[in-house]
Amino acid sequence: MIRAILLSLVLCTPTAALAGEWAGIPLADLPELGVESPSLSEISDGWRAPLAAGGMVVVDLLPDADAAQAMFASRAQTRTTRAASPLLLGDEAVGDGETYALVRYENVLISVQTDAGASAVAERLRGALVVTSPPGVHAQRDSDAGTLRWDAVGRRVD
Repeated sequence: MIRAILLSLVLCTPTAALAGEWAGIPLADLPELGVESPSLSEISDGWRAPLAAGGMVVVDLLPDADAAQAMFASRAQTRTTRAASPLLLGDEAVGDGETYALVRYENVLISVQTDAGASAVAERLRGALVVTSPPGVHAQRDSDAGTLRWDAVGRRVD
């Protein structure tokens, strides 16, 4: 009986959750997280936005944890003089936790710059991560290359 219940839970779990990968943060939830209107990237999946309390957050949505780990390592190297001590957040993190935090959660990077409480902002955003994007197109923009569309977490859709 217990084995059947566990098997049904595994079969009903989204594939992304089993792989440990996140879809992102629903953009509709940003105001309640203290994040203002995001600027969606035309060249990569993710977004950047000002924080309501001052500062900036950048969320990068990578295809998998390996890609996120490589980007984390690259960004962490450029920040060593400003953020030398590791934080106890996520899979990997650097920053002083107060004014800067760069955190990797599986395939997502969250970078926070603020006057105070950077690690608290990163944790709040981490708590909002979802494994599947809500349905629909969040934004659409015409460009020279055609019409660009983004889903509800800031990923480019074709």
